[in-house]
Amino acid sequence: MVLTMPHPYYGKKLKRRKSRVPWFVALLLLGLILAIPWFMPESVSKSGPLKYIKAVTTFPMVYEWTHTYRYEPPEETKPDESQGTTEPVVDDSLFPLAVGNKWVFEHKKTGGIMDTEEKVTAKTLEITEEKQVQEFHLYKAVSTEDNKVSSVWYYWDSNGLHVTKDDRRPWRHSLLVLKSSPQKGDTWLEGEDEGARSEVIGEEDLQISSGLYKCVLVETRVSKGEDQVYTTWYASGVGLVRQHFGSRARGEDSWELKNFTAR
Repeated sequence: MVLTMPHPYYGKKLKRRKSRVPWFVALLLLGLILAIPWFMPESVSKSGPLKYIKAVTTFPMVYEWTHTYRYEPPEETKPDESQGTTEPVVDDSLFPLAVGNKWVFEHKKTGGIMDTEEKVTAKTLEITEEKQVQEFHLYKAVSTEDNKVSSVWYYWDSNGLHVTKDDRRPWRHSLLVLKSSPQKGDTWLEGEDEGARSEVIGEEDLQISSGLYKCVLVETRVSKGEDQVYTTWYASGVGLVRQHFGSRARGEDSWELKNFTAR
């Protein structure tokens, strides 16, 4: 019979020693982590997770509306007194926005070869309100036709004329209607990567019932079909004076300016 010696801790509850890191050591480690980006090359500290650490330790910290951090304050650019202000000048003459501006259009509509009867109504567009959201100056355009009222917001920036229904975050879901200072051959999309494609065809003298206008002619293609093109005439100082869409076979829509009242 073999006798075995009992384990000295047999039958007793084993206790583990807790290893504690002194608080000053933990504080030192945290300080080293936060300091890492400041001792590394600039190209490395601006990429990956290090840029967020650097943002936390940078004051003041700016959070832009595009939901991106700006880690370094922008360099202040002093205007050249000989050249005037450095801010881009936006020419909004092809669609002037001011509270009180009002357009009255004649709207003609046909149903195509199956319904050749032409329906004529009056459509008004009036700028009724102005508001500023960050750097955007928004103008509310109220449209009335057949006792039906709707509204959108227009604004100009360095890219051109935009339209949106979101007056709190106009940069989201806005459509680029007209490029700033359009020249023949210019093209753009309604959205950043999708939407209808517009092209400046050139200039044209347009004679309609309300007068003779020197216009910029723009074609906006919403699909590959030949009858899926909006043709729009813009006159400086007046805005939209005529727009046509569709074909005789499938139906036409056209708007012609009858009167424009400036503020």
